[in-house]
Amino acid sequence: MKIDIFCKIIDNYGDIGFSWRLANDLANNYNCIVRLIVDNLTTLSSINSKINSNSKYQIIDNIQILDWNSDYILEIKPAELIIETFSCKIPDEYIHKIIENRSCWINIEYLTAESWIESCHLLPSKISKNSNKFFFFPGFNDKTGGIILEPNLIKKRNVFQESLSTQMSFLKTLGIDDNLLKERSNKIFCYLFCYNTTPIEDIIKGFIKLNKEIVIFANIGNPILQFAKYYDHTMIKIIKIPFIDQNDFDKLLWSMDVNFVRGEDSFIRAIWSGRPMIWNIYKQKDNIHINKLDYWINIYNPPISVKKLMYSWNKNNSNLLIKSIQESFSYENWIKWQKHAKNWSNNLSQQSSLSFRLLKFCTKHFKNAKIL
Repeated sequence: MKIDIFCKIIDNYGDIGFSWRLANDLANNYNCIVRLIVDNLTTLSSINSKINSNSKYQIIDNIQILDWNSDYILEIKPAELIIETFSCKIPDEYIHKIIENRSCWINIEYLTAESWIESCHLLPSKISKNSNKFFFFPGFNDKTGGIILEPNLIKKRNVFQESLSTQMSFLKTLGIDDNLLKERSNKIFCYLFCYNTTPIEDIIKGFIKLNKEIVIFANIGNPILQFAKYYDHTMIKIIKIPFIDQNDFDKLLWSMDVNFVRGEDSFIRAIWSGRPMIWNIYKQKDNIHINKLDYWINIYNPPISVKKLMYSWNKNNSNLLIKSIQESFSYENWIKWQKHAKNWSNNLSQQSSLSFRLLKFCTKHFKNAKIL
């Protein structure tokens, strides 16, 4: 099946992270012919080193990549399936051709655990007499669009996590010093990817109170890196790592003991890591994001101490944050948290993936078509 995916990069790596992962899954696991039209090739190149940010057209990993800002996209014939990610507003000239071509047009919305999406998933919106745009809502149950999960990902994760030497070898490729990798079992490895609105220094203060050696890994540009020199003499080590390709990003999360993540793509991949995780949700006006966080925590249902940690991290509650870190990482609660994270990930992986549900809908839309 031929597919065009449109992506405008708003939230740095979340939008393009999702779009690239979807394109890769469809092209390489479902044998689709995929074109990815993206407006910021520089950001895309930070999560895939093969990308030439100056090229208007290129083929990488069996995916055709087009620069949204070039006139070339106005000359191409639309694919059978058009995916508009997060209401990114496809050019009018291209929309006219979608209607003429009678392509199936789907807008994929942001992931949410809110229950209202179940009644809105795959609802049509009239575009012309013979054309509709359908709204596809990713989610966490079979009444939604699901989330991206590549075939055999959980099996690959389990094999990787069973080998400490494999994890150590991988971390060395990121330039991690051998001294940090010594006595690994006595340390807590933490990946931290957050927005600037979080109480970053308080998370460090909370970790210090654990009286354990904590190694925090943060990508270039992460606000926590500004504190590295101030805490280098303590039990806390803050390590700068480069941005890496998506396959390596999975391995990074798999190598950690706990993952603090933000946005959408890293959030989903942290779930699949099966490790304890804390989500930093994107802040919205009137605290709408906290309502969305409520729904997520309700279905995730982690130990009470972790709920407190999740809320305090997102609500900038410094005192509760420091206290809940101590509670969450206490021996008994830490064991519960680890078990819960692995079980929840494994149970969720039993559902069909977003790509499968997407193509299953297209099979019904294009009657008699053999898509799956």
